[in-house]
Amino acid sequence: HITGANGAVTVVAIPGTFQYDVSHTAFENLNGEVVLDTEATQQLNITLTYLRFLVSVESEPAGSLLIIGEGEYYFGQNVVLTAHPFEGYHFLHWEKSGGFVSDEISLSFPIYSDQHLTAFAALNQYEVVITKDGNGSVTPSGTLVVSHGDNVSLVFSPSDNYHVANVLVNGETVGNPSSLELTQIQSHTTVHVIFELATAIHNSNENTSIKLFPNPAIENPLIKSSFIIRKIQVIDNNGRVIMAFTPDQKEIILDVNALSSGIYVVRALGENKVEYLKLVIP
Repeated sequence: HITGANGAVTVVAIPGTFQYDVSHTAFENLNGEVVLDTEATQQLNITLTYLRFLVSVESEPAGSLLIIGEGEYYFGQNVVLTAHPFEGYHFLHWEKSGGFVSDEISLSFPIYSDQHLTAFAALNQYEVVITKDGNGSVTPSGTLVVSHGDNVSLVFSPSDNYHVANVLVNGETVGNPSSLELTQIQSHTTVHVIFELATAIHNSNENTSIKLFPNPAIENPLIKSSFIIRKIQVIDNNGRVIMAFTPDQKEIILDVNALSSGIYVVRALGENKVEYLKLVIP
């Protein structure tokens, strides 16, 4: 046989039955049977089909990545794979047959055979920084490294004659609980615990350096102090600070119109002094 420049194949043979087998790079093999019944020239039309290969990707750990680009490709076609991390994960690298391929989030290559790759990811890591003021301890303390979605349990232990005055998470007060559960952590987090000397909560009619009246507060009460009040906090029964302001004076009218009926604690801070008063909203 003779192959021409255009790919044509000319076969000269006596009549009879012949088998044929055609192979070509990038195409599927083709074979069959042809019957030549005369010595006249005959034309055999053969249609070749491009080879197709499968690209598959496994995510490790499972469910950590969305892979774009898997599927069937023709011989020599360029494959582009992209790994998109799901929430809480970050992409690490690609591997094939246990060997490192690339740490780029997108991977491209021409295909000449079936390909199976593994895309690796890892959970995001965050720092939980725990600090304190005053006499007491926080367990655990210092800087913790946690993974996305982890929980951390904190216990606050005041020293003798001290109490938990306030706890701030990322700068926001959460009251003065004796313990705290940080759940489903999804970012860097700070916890600051303030321990202060325990001070009795006074009724407004006791002989103290600060007074609050009328109490029960049938109208906005007056807070009158012998010292300059630098900060006022109103705390509910759950230990949450629901009002806070800085009067920097000895007398102040406390606006309680937004408070529901119940018993509250008013915390008054001076330069070197802390006083607590019971406030009743009828």
